[in-house]
Parts: sequence; structure tokens; C-alpha cells
Amino acid sequence: MAYVAHDETAYAPPAEVGEPELYHPKTFLGKYIFSQDAKVIAIQYMVTAMAVGFIGLLLSVLMRLQLGFPNQFSFVNPSNYLQAVTMHGMIMVVYLLTAIFLGGFGNYLIPLMVGARDMVFPWLNMLSFWFYFASVVILCASFFVPGGPSGAGWTLYPPQSILTGTPGVGLGIVLMAVSLAVFIIGFTMGGLNYIVTFLQARTRGMSLMRLPLTVWGIVLAAILAMLAFPALFVSAIMMLLDALLGTSFFVPA
Repeated sequence: MAYVAHDETAYAPPAEVGEPELYHPKTFLGKYIFSQDAKVIAIQYMVTAMAVGFIGLLLSVLMRLQLGFPNQFSFVNPSNYLQAVTMHGMIMVVYLLTAIFLGGFGNYLIPLMVGARDMVFPWLNMLSFWFYFASVVILCASFFVPGGPSGAGWTLYPPQSILTGTPGVGLGIVLMAVSLAVFIIGFTMGGLNYIVTFLQARTRGMSLMRLPLTVWGIVLAAILAMLAFPALFVSAIMMLLDALLGTSFFVPA
């Protein structure tokens, strides 16, 4: 067998991919409101989550006033106490913690730690925040409807949540179910963005085993939420149909 000497021209190293030209908005609206920059979106998530978290904090104060001084305040009664417990739990678990730890820290840390310039789908990332923002607005709107927000408990057990006698059984539970559905749509867009960025946008040499545990934690939390939230989304839709159209998914015919 003949020995063939290595020829430098016979082997070409992999070519470096040039950096793409990114769009840099010039207006305030494009840069800070409808931004597609992951870091700006992270700040938007955190500011919105802390604002709605402040509402949850005020509700917890009302709960403690009723527990510490029963029936001493005219603005706290058994009905709106249940409504305060429901809204406080829903805000803190879903609209505060999920938004800060996944929406805020996820958008800020994942591109930095995997070596990507941005999320894989920046426009989808922007949409995910605005769906979250819309869900917060819809949830807060339930404070101003006749009967007030839902008082069925933040777990929203059906069919109790939509039965007569439960506080906020009218528009309150309808707005909460719509808010949950909108939130889950937005989170699904954001979660898919995280997973694709985690798998496809890592820098050269950044294997899965070299990724920081912070990234693994955020992505695994997103995967678990994406497995759980679709069931919650369908349940919210079925409960809406029972309340508005008289179907019998949860309420026996």
C-alpha cells in the first residue's frame, strides 16, 4: 500500500460562520416596548411580575388582617377573604414566580450561558411576554367586575369553581380561566424558545455536559411546565364551556 503524504491543500478546516446582521431599533417603542432583545424582555418580565406581585402582597395583608382581627374591618368579610386567598395564591404561584424565574432569569441567562447572541426566535420571545402581560391585565380586570374575582381557591377545583354560591362565580371565574389560557399560550411560546436555544444555539465546544446547572435547571423546569400546562389549559377551556354554554364536562347534566 502506497504511503500518501499529508497535503495541506487536501484538508480544509471548517469555515467560521459570519455573524449575522441584527436589526437595531431606533425608536423608544421598538427598543423598550416591542423589543426582541432577550435582556430587555427579561427586564419586562421582572418588572411586570413584581408589579402584580405587589398586588398579591396587598391581598396577603388583607388575609392576615381578617385572621388576626376577625370581623373588625368592614372591607374584609368571609366572601372577599376567600377571593383574596384565591387571587393571592394564583398571583404568587403562576404570575409572579413562574414569570420571574422562567421568563426573567431564563431570558437573561440562557443566551449568555450557552454562548448565543439571542434566543433562536426573538419575535416569538416578544410575543410570549405580551401574552403574559395580557393575561395579567385580564386577571386584574376581575377585581372590577360585578361579584369580584373568583373565590374558589387558587387550585380552582371543578365543578365547585363554577357552582352557585362560590364567590365570583360569574365574570370572576370566567376572566380567571381566560387569563390562565392566555398565560399558558404565552408560556408555551417561551418554553419552546428556551428548549430550541438550549439544543441548537450553543457556541462551539459547549456540549450539553458543559452547560451550567443554572441552564439545565431553567430548561428542565420549562419542560416540566410544558408537560403540565396543556392539561391545565384544556381544563380551563372545559370549565369555561360549562360556565358559559351549559356543557357537562365537569357539571353533571
